[in-house]
Amino acid sequence: RPQPAMRAPLLPPTTEALAEGAPAVEGAPAAAQDGGGSLGRILALAMTEWPALTFGFVAMVLNSLADLLVPKFFGGLIDSAAVKDASELQGTTLSLVALLGAGAVMSFARSLAFGIAGEKVVAKLRARLFASLLRQDAAFFDAAKSGELISRLASDCTKLQDAATQDMSALSSSVVICVVAVALMFATQWRLTFVTLAVVPPMVLGAVVYGRAIGKLSKRYQDKLATASGISAESLSSLKTVRAFAGEPLQLANYMQAVGDPDGEGLLPVPLRAMRLGLAPLSAYGLGVVRSLWLALFTSALSLAFFLAIVCILWYGCLLVLAGTSTLGELVSFVLYAMQIGGSMGSIAQHFSALTEAIGASARVFELIERVPGMPSILDVLDLPDSSAAGWAGASGAALPVREHGGSGAEAGEGV
Repeated sequence: RPQPAMRAPLLPPTTEALAEGAPAVEGAPAAAQDGGGSLGRILALAMTEWPALTFGFVAMVLNSLADLLVPKFFGGLIDSAAVKDASELQGTTLSLVALLGAGAVMSFARSLAFGIAGEKVVAKLRARLFASLLRQDAAFFDAAKSGELISRLASDCTKLQDAATQDMSALSSSVVICVVAVALMFATQWRLTFVTLAVVPPMVLGAVVYGRAIGKLSKRYQDKLATASGISAESLSSLKTVRAFAGEPLQLANYMQAVGDPDGEGLLPVPLRAMRLGLAPLSAYGLGVVRSLWLALFTSALSLAFFLAIVCILWYGCLLVLAGTSTLGELVSFVLYAMQIGGSMGSIAQHFSALTEAIGASARVFELIERVPGMPSILDVLDLPDSSAAGWAGASGAALPVREHGGSGAEAGEGV
């Protein structure tokens, strides 16, 4: 008796499942078997909007340069007041106002360019993902939960939109500010610069550890939320059937198992259970508690290191001013540069965290996009581009283009 054809699996095993001994999917895309998510693939989504992104990047560089020149002018104001030079004070003030205005214009251009590019990217990504879902065979929807798929279309795609545009631009801007600010600090007062840089290696090490931890947490957190969305969508869409079999308690228990019970799980036992059993048994609430703990530890340590650095800078800078080797204006400029670096380090941590979350979310999205259905769909017959599904049919309901051999021969407006 011939063996029946095997159905295509719902999703290829994740990296964690392969590590635990799950077999790889035969014929599945290699990228999906490797976990599916990477920074390069997220950036590739944004490359279709390279004109707007290039304009936004240039505006970002100019805005960063304007911000970096502000401390120098503030120091000039202090030195002008110290020597009682009214004409120099007036000229410096006017230059500072013009610089702040130019920076505001560049900030507006950067935000507008990246915002428009992000909206275009997420629209195309959602259309591409929805088209891939429509191409799947019936066996896929027997195993998949509609609520989980809707969660991928909504929240996960939004994370990728922010990562591909806003987060990457803000992260790049913060890195540029840090590097240039350090160079200007060396030019202003090299002795104070070495004092400031003493706290940088611990910050970088903490950011690496935090990034790895938050990436794993975010991927599992999104999976739990998608599971909860699937349970709620299926229960509400078939509520009559649920009530006919008195299944409300069971559905509520399944939903609470995915979302979590704050009263039942508590607060302190959650991180202890995570250290003892790992992240797999945790609910969305438990994963959120552990993520909040990591975030609180990282931000508090970063804030402490920053203010300790400011205290050291002020103490040593005042000694240099008393010794006559530095001016009060140089000290003010240096402190402002240090505050810029501190703010940029905080921005790097924030957007790096969002980027790692997006990488975790992108794995599931790309797995769904690249999944090969068990049988062809009508979308494979139509002459439709794979990556611009938004242009397949307009809001007026225009007919989709069909190949000549697939048409019915009917004219426009005629019934078939």
